[in-house]
Amino acid sequence: MGLFDKKKKMEFLKTENAILSERITELEELCEAKDAAAMTIISDSLRHGSSMAGQEMAARKKWLKEHK
Repeated sequence: MGLFDKKKKMEFLKTENAILSERITELEELCEAKDAAAMTIISDSLRHGSSMAGQEMAARKKWLKEHK
């Protein structure tokens, strides 16, 4: 592999890294929007007496405790 090939490969990897970084940011924002929507649904369901919503709230609380 010559010097030219190494530079070409490095530029390709830099471009790919930038694209993947943008995609990660996009996915993080989508997850935050999804979580906000889910919390709204769970909250509304709790106000209407749903036991399933209570289970979901407990599961979310447990997950957050384990992952943060």
